[in-house]
Amino acid sequence: LTDNTPDDCSFGGGTTFPLAKPWIGGDAAADTSICLEQVTLHNAATRLLERNVQHTKGDTDQSANSDGRRLEMAGVNSFNRDHALNDAPHNNVGLRVMPQAGRLIFFHNINDDGMSDATSFHGGEELISIVTDQQSVAERTKNILVFFKEISIKSFSNLDGFTECTADARRWTKQAYYQ
Repeated sequence: LTDNTPDDCSFGGGTTFPLAKPWIGGDAAADTSICLEQVTLHNAATRLLERNVQHTKGDTDQSANSDGRRLEMAGVNSFNRDHALNDAPHNNVGLRVMPQAGRLIFFHNINDDGMSDATSFHGGEELISIVTDQQSVAERTKNILVFFKEISIKSFSNLDGFTECTADARRWTKQAYYQ
């Protein structure tokens, strides 16, 4: 991730994972407690996946209490939490990663059982700029490079084989990068 906007004139631009807990140096997340808000959000994400909705914008229900809007608002709440915007609503759930040169966000979107991982729902914030000089807003950008680990369709013949390949890929990643 990179962000060419000076820190003193912008905020936003982060990537928010409303259901994620941070991984801290090989240990489980510092706070392993589960609050009602996390359960509600996880249930919303699970319902979206059960309806084969892989993106919150794909939720046809646009009401404020729909599953997609709940996840989107959780991202907004994380933004509000990190910026302590007046009395804006916020919560203590989710993870928000800000763009910084050399920083990497890594996550799996499939569980070891080969099914979509509800905790992988995420959203990218727009870069919000406060123009304090003559620099054009158009010059302020966020650049990202995305990699996907593909599991070749030829490497399995059924769901059990796919599940095994998925679990192997997750184990390989953990061994290669976290041990």
